[in-house]
Amino acid sequence: MLNNANRERQSLIDNEIFSGLLIPLFSQLNQMMSNKYCVIGNYDDLPHYTTNDVDIWVSNEREFLRILKGVCRLSGYKIYLINHGYNGFNIYIVKIGFEMHLPVHLDIMTDVYLTPFYRIIDAKIIRSNIKKYNNFNVLSKDVELFGHLMYPLINKGVVRDKYKSQLVDSSENDTFKSLLKESIGARYSTSIISLISKREWSKVSEMSTIIRRKLLLTTLVKDNYRVPMRVIRMLTRLLIRLKKPSGLFIVFLGVDGSGKTTTIKSLDSFFDNYFLPGKCKKFYWRPFLLPRIAKLFGKKDNLVSEQYNEDGTRDVKKNLPTSILNILKLFYYVTDFIIGRSKYQNQYSRGGSVVFDRYYYDNIIYSQRFGFYTSKTLMKLLSCFVPKPDLIFYLNSNSTVLYERKRELNIEQLVEQQNRYNTMLFNFNNVVYVDTSNSLSDTHDSIVKSCILYMSDRISD
Repeated sequence: MLNNANRERQSLIDNEIFSGLLIPLFSQLNQMMSNKYCVIGNYDDLPHYTTNDVDIWVSNEREFLRILKGVCRLSGYKIYLINHGYNGFNIYIVKIGFEMHLPVHLDIMTDVYLTPFYRIIDAKIIRSNIKKYNNFNVLSKDVELFGHLMYPLINKGVVRDKYKSQLVDSSENDTFKSLLKESIGARYSTSIISLISKREWSKVSEMSTIIRRKLLLTTLVKDNYRVPMRVIRMLTRLLIRLKKPSGLFIVFLGVDGSGKTTTIKSLDSFFDNYFLPGKCKKFYWRPFLLPRIAKLFGKKDNLVSEQYNEDGTRDVKKNLPTSILNILKLFYYVTDFIIGRSKYQNQYSRGGSVVFDRYYYDNIIYSQRFGFYTSKTLMKLLSCFVPKPDLIFYLNSNSTVLYERKRELNIEQLVEQQNRYNTMLFNFNNVVYVDTSNSLSDTHDSIVKSCILYMSDRISD
């Protein structure tokens, strides 16, 4: 845990990170986009710091991205993740060279609606209700609170506690009343206003179904020509995410004692904070969408029995009776790698992280450990059908160091494994070699930097 001095120091770093990006960004937006952008909510401490994401509405996403990329180039920041949604995109930005800090997270909206069929706030309303705050544009409170009421109400049927007292105040204002009336009609807007003023929030929630239906009708009638365009844009972005996922798919390889498990554990905060929340998936070796073969037959997995010799080396015994069964087993598990992608595709395509501790390639290196007794040529051929990771981190160290960490194999066997890995990975163009002889923090920082640079370069291409 951080002590008070470290917390204060970290806060200063975070403030410098935020202000170093947001001050020049807002300056450029003021000059080049005038009233075509605004910050929505959580802007009290901006541009120096915020504990939340920065929500920004822009009228033109291409123009905004051009400005943002220019500011990042001049200020030394890296855009490493852009995740497109149906009404905008998420952007994650860091500054390479700084100590570990939380990335700047921007949520960019080009419209304010929940799915193409539920328009919350029209762009014209936003542009006519922009105000100045700390030398950048913000959305007026009444319009902002209208969005904070409608979005969670039609999405989940709730009113968020943090906005209830502000909603009571705003419900007395003409702008708020007008927006509600335009969205759901005079009859129901009057009822909602009355319930809000009385703080009868449970009854407001009970009206969510009616409000959802009225808003759908309003959107289809008043915004009808835009709905098909939004549907097309949503489907297009879905296809783009499938073809070019915005997340990161990485694999960790290495001989015994190389520190894979420890290293992956040290990266938990990186996976949690540098990618979209709740979208980290971790696996050991394979996705395990398909069960172990032995489990299909209600037996213990006796395809491989693993024991240790007196010298600590592995003694792996073959129990499969024929080469045919070996080939069938190989195809079975290759199929798991292929169709098992469904277990992480959503996270991968939407800005999450996918991490494998070992992967299909280990089958070739440790064929007996995983119970494969067939042609390595065939195994290499089938690897063409296995999903390719973005990066392969090969963790390695001096053989003597490896032996001291885990004395299951002697030094000669460790060197042999190292040679096998080096031979197999020689022709791969996505391998990052990591020397784990250094401190864990050095290993951690090296991997984080490699991930960030890879993702930022991918966006620049």
